[in-house]
Amino acid sequence: MLGCDQEPSQYALLSSVAKEIRRRIGWQIYYLDLLVAVAAGLPPLKDTKSWGLCPLGELRDELIGTSTGIAYENAVHRGEQEPDHAGLEGSLVSAPAIFASAKYHQSVVTQSILERMYGRSPLTGKVLSDILNDLETLRFALSSSIRRLPQYDVVDALNSDAVFAQWASLLLSALIDRNWTYLYYPLSHATDKRKWQETLDRILNHSRSYLERITALTCFDEFAPLQWAWPGIHQPLQAIMVLLHHIKQQPNSQHTEANISAIDEALSLCDREGGMIGGRDGPLNRRPLKEGGQEAWYLIWNLRTQAWQRAGYNPEQLLTRAETVERVRRRFANLGFATSITEADGFQLPDHFDSMFDDELRTGSDPFMSLDPNIDWLQWN
Repeated sequence: MLGCDQEPSQYALLSSVAKEIRRRIGWQIYYLDLLVAVAAGLPPLKDTKSWGLCPLGELRDELIGTSTGIAYENAVHRGEQEPDHAGLEGSLVSAPAIFASAKYHQSVVTQSILERMYGRSPLTGKVLSDILNDLETLRFALSSSIRRLPQYDVVDALNSDAVFAQWASLLLSALIDRNWTYLYYPLSHATDKRKWQETLDRILNHSRSYLERITALTCFDEFAPLQWAWPGIHQPLQAIMVLLHHIKQQPNSQHTEANISAIDEALSLCDREGGMIGGRDGPLNRRPLKEGGQEAWYLIWNLRTQAWQRAGYNPEQLLTRAETVERVRRRFANLGFATSITEADGFQLPDHFDSMFDDELRTGSDPFMSLDPNIDWLQWN
């Protein structure tokens, strides 16, 4: 970690700006390590017991290290002043800093939840109750951060500050939901499911909400400049699998219709030939599937077919991207963007795009995949 996991305030020779930069680097390492570990099903590489970084500050960059900024942070820390709202006249904080601080805070909660769920100690009812309390505390904290972001009734797509504020609000609200998806497996296999039925209902509602919000982040053209990381670290595969398994196991559940709608909206944004990825200048392009990609797609598709048939739905009835975009823009009309829908263009490949992947697809192998290429995934159950 080169010392990035330790609080830089102990280094007297560093300037205030250098200290804040080290904190930002350290917390981004923490965040990415956790998300990669969750996606891979492996423990994080970092040692949280030795982690010593203080939370990120929320000051505007030009106020870091100034007497005004220091006085504000001390007053907030002592409880003598409420945190400022970004965008208000005279505010000392910035919207990107509020977003980053909240994002890293939820990653700490995620780490704590996963350690208790999959650690060496047994997962008892008391542990689950503590986790639920932590999730409620996280909801309150992130909701507070969302309220402190600039608020707009109508958003001009050319106003980058307004677009970022709406994007950050939507993503933070999605992060409130995401941690609930990790609770589904242990509770769905509990001996006495009736005891946890209310909690399972909440898990399904939050999983569906996370999926819908991530889908919305992808559908709004106004967010295109912020989609450079897609599919990346926020892809909702965990939520999709939670909803699919629940439909298959309980096809007559009260959640089935809403879950089917949310899944089909997400799957309409990609296809069996490739997913999507953001371009440098905003437009979405098709991302060719690498080794194991089509197998993973067929795994999801086969499970969807089985679940739809058990629930009495036609698995061949699909949504188009244009239909999903229209649904999403109507559902999230409160964001303040124009709700008129234009004809959705298909994925456009730049002329040089195929050559970027040809050699890799023909001769390369993904070191993270160990799938047998001869497996018949269509028969997988």
